[in-house]
Amino acid sequence: MGMDRPLFIPANTRQSFKQTFGPVPLKVTVTGIAPHAHLICESMRAYATTLEGDTIPLIDIPHWDFEWQGFYQFQKPVIIPQGATLHGEATYNNTVSNPHLPEDIPIDVSVGEATTDEMMLFFLSLSIYEVGDEDMIIDTSAHKMHFEQCLTTTNISTNVIETQEVAMVLGPNPTFGPLYVDLRSDRVTPIFLYDLMGRLVWTEHLLPGLSRFELPPGLPSGVYFYSLKADQGKHHEKKKLILIR
Repeated sequence: MGMDRPLFIPANTRQSFKQTFGPVPLKVTVTGIAPHAHLICESMRAYATTLEGDTIPLIDIPHWDFEWQGFYQFQKPVIIPQGATLHGEATYNNTVSNPHLPEDIPIDVSVGEATTDEMMLFFLSLSIYEVGDEDMIIDTSAHKMHFEQCLTTTNISTNVIETQEVAMVLGPNPTFGPLYVDLRSDRVTPIFLYDLMGRLVWTEHLLPGLSRFELPPGLPSGVYFYSLKADQGKHHEKKKLILIR
């Protein structure tokens, strides 16, 4: 994508940037998107505009959090027609009002690979369109209505297990490897991760409160299932976890 100007955020400023790519040479099918930025970023948004002037939304993250980024897979494919233009937008907050500021005081920030530098990337999972792509179903799990997803008490990038015995929040999902687990219980609880063949591939003992784990580097991308072990050796219902390497 072409930037509207170099990615540079002077200290004590809030800056917005735009990227464009187009026209898209062929009709394509998009199945997911992964925005990427660092600590100064405040919001990210991507969409496409057609030759007819229509707008096709792809993703909108009004409150960016570096620790919760991931790959977002659509429930159904998004079809981008030939000749459309892809757009990316991001805002960066390099002031003391940003709680994720990497330094005690704001300093000039420019593009770079370090976490204290910044990036503005949008990775798309796409293929050349084939007839019938729009009828595919990628995710069959139940989703809340849009207005419910936007409530501050919910987070669509986490999974929740809650019973009378134990409550746990796990995220991000999908994940690139790190997992944050908030065990809302007063006792140590084992967690188990299984592959699609039902084989145990990872286990840990969760401590009460918030913990961070790294999944084994040898685990390939794919769909996994996890469960908690409750009292009397019973396991809670398995929940899906998507790993992207």
